[in-house]
Amino acid sequence: MVSQSHPRILGRPDLLETQVRRIHVAESAEVAGLLEGREMILCSGLTLTPNPAQISDFLTRFADAGAAGVIFSFLSDDAELKSQLSAVATNAAFPVVLLDDRARFVGITDSVDQLIKSAGSDQSASSAIIEFLSSASADRLGPMELFHAMADLLAHPLVLVNSLDEVVAHQGLSVSDLHRFLPAQSTHEFRQGFRSSPWVAVNIWHGRTEVGAIMSPVFRKDPRLSIAVERFTELLAQKLDEGAVDFEQMRRRARTEIVSDLRSATPIDAETAQLRAAVLGITEATTFATTVVHFHTGSAATVRSEAQSDQAVSPLLRTSAHEPRNSFYPLGTAASIGRLLDLAADKFIHFTRALNFPVVLCRISSQDLGCILCLPPGITTESGLAAFEFAFTTWLRSRGQEDASISVPAWTMGAAGTARSLSFAATNGLDESRRVALAAVALEDRGAQLVRPVDLGFHWLAQGLVGTQDGALFVRDQLGPALDEPEYLDFIHAYIRANGNVTEVARTVHLSRPRVYARIRRIEDEWGLHLDDAEVRTSLHLALTLHHLGALVHRPNNGF
Repeated sequence: MVSQSHPRILGRPDLLETQVRRIHVAESAEVAGLLEGREMILCSGLTLTPNPAQISDFLTRFADAGAAGVIFSFLSDDAELKSQLSAVATNAAFPVVLLDDRARFVGITDSVDQLIKSAGSDQSASSAIIEFLSSASADRLGPMELFHAMADLLAHPLVLVNSLDEVVAHQGLSVSDLHRFLPAQSTHEFRQGFRSSPWVAVNIWHGRTEVGAIMSPVFRKDPRLSIAVERFTELLAQKLDEGAVDFEQMRRRARTEIVSDLRSATPIDAETAQLRAAVLGITEATTFATTVVHFHTGSAATVRSEAQSDQAVSPLLRTSAHEPRNSFYPLGTAASIGRLLDLAADKFIHFTRALNFPVVLCRISSQDLGCILCLPPGITTESGLAAFEFAFTTWLRSRGQEDASISVPAWTMGAAGTARSLSFAATNGLDESRRVALAAVALEDRGAQLVRPVDLGFHWLAQGLVGTQDGALFVRDQLGPALDEPEYLDFIHAYIRANGNVTEVARTVHLSRPRVYARIRRIEDEWGLHLDDAEVRTSLHLALTLHHLGALVHRPNNGF
């Protein structure tokens, strides 16, 4: 209630921590003799005039009586009286506060009485939270982790807003609360709706700049918990290196948590997800385009980014069409991919602020980064995906240039259409996009990193056989004799790519033409195949594609 009345501290801010034992409403200094010490005085200034001597005497008599401080809330807007009070209060012996807006004294006295009464009762909850906030564990947490830990400990809704009253993070809000926190057209009405009783609002300062506020309805349950919220706010402010920039980072991470909750074992419902997203500023999106970035792992050398930095939406990583099959998949290690995904969650998510639409990132496996593009009516799916691919490519290139220890493995980006709801995009859309990205692993000489189902041909159908018994059996049946001889797999692959052109095969696998003919005869004799038969080559091509996609590695446990 005091915060809503826009308080100004006129004197002795260094004594604001003075303990208050009682609260009194007093209009005359004559009652000072009745005080016992540490009372907070509420005064409407009815008996005061713009006389510095009278004002000084009023404050001095209360200070001498041991009062903890005075809060003024004038009934009239007397500019001269306020000016004289401000001048005299600078020399007061206790805190003097002036409320620029009128406040209901009964509300303030009731609140202070509750705080005083709760101070003598069981303080296990508030004390435990304050003790946690002073611990090394809390000190090690990042801003977002600290926010969630505090919400869990409070067991009450907790909301973080920035200086524009935009929600940065929230936890524990009911559906009705979510509707209350939806962005309003009027910033003033929005602020008043946020900070209505019984919600406690504590401002967050970064240096001398107010960057936001923490709000929670803890006061009604336990007034002492509001003190814990204040301590939490102070600790959170210490963790903000860049103020408003850190808040924007937290907001993007809060959006990611919606997707994670939608994909969890006990998913939230679509309506709640849409409301949570709207509270976090995703209000204009009419289309949700999904794409998944898949990083490859394996034993081959890591791919290096191309030198041309002026190409718009160009493939960052590419392999020469004339390299041997063993190096067709330039792969990275699981550790390097894990580090890249962590960097994407921490750094690239902030890099997306340059786009004209929100992007929600979600790590959906140890090798896959899911991305949901929240597109407003003015941005088409094609232009949105192209802008996102360029942003991701640019960010990866900058990672490699800024940190030599970061190796960028090969990657593909799959996109499988759009959705009308965030819920459908987070579940079906991301899964389908991942299938496209995985199927694109077997593509050769693809022009761009971004691949759609139409670009895949039969690889899209082949991806559906990966991980099935039929797919594993087909690979065994077609490639069985060569599965333990990698050079023969490379040879068959080169033969299919060259459409049987012996000269091209010889150049690709670095063999003489007679040795190529000899190897063809051996394959045909031992396997009973005719490599010039179109159907045979089609079957071998499909089997090789399934093998490269991991049909054997991911096959069910079927005993062979």
